[in-house]
Amino acid sequence: MRRRIATHDFGIGQGGVTVSIGIAEHRVGDSRDTLLRRTDKSLYRAKHGGRNQVMTTS
Repeated sequence: MRRRIATHDFGIGQGGVTVSIGIAEHRVGDSRDTLLRRTDKSLYRAKHGGRNQVMTTS
Protein backbone atom coordinates (compact mmCIF):
# COMPACT_ATOMS: atom_id res chain seq x y z
CA MET A 1 0.00 0.00 0.00
CA ARG A 2 2.80 2.39 0.93
CA ARG A 3 4.60 1.82 -2.39
CA ARG A 4 1.39 2.12 -4.40
CA ILE A 5 0.63 5.49 -2.83
CA ALA A 6 4.18 6.76 -3.40
CA THR A 7 4.11 5.77 -7.08
CA HIS A 8 0.53 6.80 -7.84
CA ASP A 9 0.07 9.89 -9.99
CA PHE A 10 -2.05 12.25 -7.89
CA GLY A 11 -1.33 15.01 -10.41
CA ILE A 12 1.46 16.56 -8.33
CA GLY A 13 4.34 14.42 -9.53
CA GLN A 14 5.49 10.93 -8.63
CA GLY A 15 6.57 10.66 -5.02
CA GLY A 16 4.66 13.79 -4.09
CA VAL A 17 2.47 11.85 -1.67
CA THR A 18 3.87 9.36 0.82
CA VAL A 19 2.49 7.56 3.84
CA SER A 20 3.92 6.46 7.16
CA ILE A 21 2.17 3.58 8.91
CA GLY A 22 2.35 2.35 12.48
CA ILE A 23 1.20 -1.17 13.32
CA ALA A 24 0.62 -2.81 16.69
CA GLU A 25 -0.71 -6.23 17.56
CA HIS A 26 -3.60 -6.49 19.98
CA ARG A 27 -2.52 -8.46 23.02
CA VAL A 28 -4.97 -10.30 25.25
CA GLY A 29 -5.90 -8.02 28.12
CA ASP A 30 -4.89 -4.79 26.33
CA SER A 31 -7.24 -1.90 26.69
CA ARG A 32 -8.14 0.12 23.60
CA ASP A 33 -6.01 2.99 24.91
CA THR A 34 -2.97 0.74 25.34
CA LEU A 35 -3.31 -0.59 21.79
CA LEU A 36 -3.72 2.89 20.35
CA ARG A 37 -0.76 4.20 22.36
CA ARG A 38 1.51 1.45 20.97
CA THR A 39 0.21 2.03 17.44
CA ASP A 40 0.80 5.77 17.78
CA LYS A 41 4.34 5.10 19.00
CA SER A 42 4.98 2.97 15.90
CA LEU A 43 3.57 5.68 13.65
CA TYR A 44 5.85 8.35 15.08
CA ARG A 45 8.87 6.01 14.81
CA ALA A 46 8.04 5.71 11.10
CA LYS A 47 7.71 9.47 10.68
CA HIS A 48 10.88 10.28 12.58
CA GLY A 49 12.78 7.47 10.87
CA GLY A 50 12.56 9.18 7.50
CA ARG A 51 8.88 8.91 6.62
CA ASN A 52 7.32 6.76 3.87
CA GLN A 53 7.77 3.54 5.84
CA VAL A 54 5.97 1.03 8.02
CA MET A 55 6.98 0.39 11.63
CA THR A 56 5.69 -2.21 14.05
CA THR A 57 5.90 -2.52 17.82
CA SER A 58 8.24 -5.07 19.27
